[in-house]
Amino acid sequence: MTATTFLRSDRVTAIKERLDVRAAAALCGFQLPDRPGVRFRSPLREDHTPSCELWPGRSGELLFVDRAANLRLDSIALFAAAQGIGNGAAIRELSGRLGLTGPCAVDTPARLPRPLPRRGRREVPRAEDKRPDLSRLALVEPNTSQIIQVARQRGIAPDGVAEAVRRGLLRVGRSCGFGAWVVTDSSCWCAQARRMDGQPFPTVPGLLGERKAHTAAGSWQAWPLGIREAASYPVVLLVEGAPDLLAAHALIMREGRAHDTAAVAMLGASQQIPAEALRGFRTRRVRLFPHADQAGLAAMIAWGRQLRTARAAEPDAYDLDGLRQADGRPAKDLNDVLRMAPHALDALGTLIPAAPGAGVTSSPLPADARAR
Repeated sequence: MTATTFLRSDRVTAIKERLDVRAAAALCGFQLPDRPGVRFRSPLREDHTPSCELWPGRSGELLFVDRAANLRLDSIALFAAAQGIGNGAAIRELSGRLGLTGPCAVDTPARLPRPLPRRGRREVPRAEDKRPDLSRLALVEPNTSQIIQVARQRGIAPDGVAEAVRRGLLRVGRSCGFGAWVVTDSSCWCAQARRMDGQPFPTVPGLLGERKAHTAAGSWQAWPLGIREAASYPVVLLVEGAPDLLAAHALIMREGRAHDTAAVAMLGASQQIPAEALRGFRTRRVRLFPHADQAGLAAMIAWGRQLRTARAAEPDAYDLDGLRQADGRPAKDLNDVLRMAPHALDALGTLIPAAPGAGVTSSPLPADARAR
């Protein structure tokens, strides 16, 4: 499996010139309306009320728009979603079918579908006195048995969980009346809880549905947890979600990189890194571990652009395409990668890049290359 940056836009453009969304749908065995604006049921999911339509994008390209799922899919993304594969695999497959040959380099981002804009989304800097009140969570450092409990729940080594505790990113307390493990950091901008027993938080009638994670009221969810703690580390692993934050620390311990590598988590693929936090990535060697789904791939592109703007050192992303957990299920995130069979995980080699100036760098590889 390769560590890659971003798929090259000229290959994407070449595919789109030869294949629109209707042709991509035909390749997948279903037919779309022949004109924009006609509502139809989604062929990708259960859809009792027609919620999809074809609609021109900003460039005039016809997009598959799912209003209920809040997605815009171009021809490549539609093919990927229908086949249950990532965008990288879709580009390789379509390149072969369309006779596009030659290496697909990894220097500029591919265009991925973006969620439709949501009204009321907060993107302004927070005032210093607007931090959430975390005292209600009664946060304390977990003891050894609690560290082991969280590690078993996530299927990772306890020393990784203990390292997250040591760096101040993991605490235990109570949330919504349940014992919980909580990720937060020294900024106190955000805190997100998951139950210690691994069960979802129950529905709060009229307010909240059932959910795996509960974010503390008043949290600034766009804040990258751990960015301040990463200040003295030349290498940063940027992940999505609390489970992958713990998994990143387990990976750091597995590869013996606690001396030079930090882990930072965005709590949601739709979040943009705030300008105040972007400065913390400057000159750092940043590797993203995006989730292997449409939202994760879109986040990879968006965060990658931001990191390059912030002058991070060679930001890239690790491709999970084709990896499987020990039970045979696809590995969809970093936590899943650490649940691979030991021999398969060992075969991947080193997942953490060398520090800037360390003399060994991970060079971008063609998207169709594989390192074992």
